[in-house]
Formats: sequence, C-alpha cells, structure tokens
Amino acid sequence: MPVTGDYGDNMGYLDTSLLTIIFIGAFSNLIEIRKKIINKKGVIGFNNQVDANTNLNPEYIVDDFIKGGFLKEFVGRFDTVIELNKLTQSDLENIIRNSKKSTFTSYIQTLKEKGLKLIYNDDIISEIAVESIKLNIGARGIKKVVQNMFKNIMLQILSDDEKYTECIITKRTVSDPTNNIFIIILKILLKVLTT
Repeated sequence: MPVTGDYGDNMGYLDTSLLTIIFIGAFSNLIEIRKKIINKKGVIGFNNQVDANTNLNPEYIVDDFIKGGFLKEFVGRFDTVIELNKLTQSDLENIIRNSKKSTFTSYIQTLKEKGLKLIYNDDIISEIAVESIKLNIGARGIKKVVQNMFKNIMLQILSDDEKYTECIITKRTVSDPTNNIFIIILKILLKVLTT
C-alpha cells in the first residue's frame, strides 16, 4: 500500500500483510445487546434470566457490533473477538495500590512534592473501588473517581501551597470530595519554631 505525504507525494510503501488491527475497550453495550437477543429467544429452564457474570456466546455476530455503534467498515476486520471477565472489587483495589500508573499514588506523590502529607486509612481504597464499579467502565472508573476526589484538594493547595502541611481524607471524601480536612500550619511559624 503506497503511503503519501501531505502534498500527495509518494513517501514509500507500507506492507499491510502483517498488520494487525486491535480494538480494545469496555464495550458493555455489546453485552446488553447480547442479553436482549438471548432473552428474546428464550432460555429454557427454571432460571430463564441471563446472569450478569455469565460469559455470553463469544461469537459476536456482525449485527451486534453494528447495533453497538461500530461502523460496518470496521466490523469486517474483526477476525477474532476475545471477551475478558469483568473486573472485581479486589482487582480494582489491586490496580489502585500496585499499578505503576495508579492515579491515586500519582496524587500522593504530587502532594508530597508540594510539601503536603496525605493521611488516609486503607478503607479509602475499597471505597474508590466500589465507586469505580458503579461507573461500569472498567479500570478507567478509578481515574474518574480519584480525579473527582482530589480536584478540590488540588485547588485548595494550589491556591496557597505555603499554608498547608497535611490533608486528611476519609472514605466519605470519595463520595463527597469537599469532605477533607486540611491541617493549617503556617510554614513560617514552623521555621521559627524549629530554629
């Protein structure tokens, strides 16, 4: 396949014979579409509802993807569909605590660099995970919940970072971002007392 530049000049060729296109995401709407189709067809037995954790037929059909909002041109390129299990609360807690790109630990580090100590109990991790699950967008929910939780804190600190030394957050801070306590100790006073 010839690759052209901005002005239409040929810049070279791209061999697409080994090119693999991968679509990755939390396509929860596809699962809902499949449930509707299966429930319409009728499941025989006493328990005729599809359980939320049941792996549905991984053989998604073209119409499911189109109903899910994909363009027909892309759907033709789906050779293989792999359905992953939904993340559990434990999975999300593990991501919050141990991921190298954890939004929570990034905020802790940023606050530390600003000279502010963040005080919290471990139950806040569970609360972040619970709120993330409610969003139903996979691990991306963690970032949304944590950013919402820290936006007031960051605004307060950035408005006067010389003023605060500690911030206490509780699990209530997750659902109500205004619920945090700043320990106000003037750094000038600290310098006087320490010298």
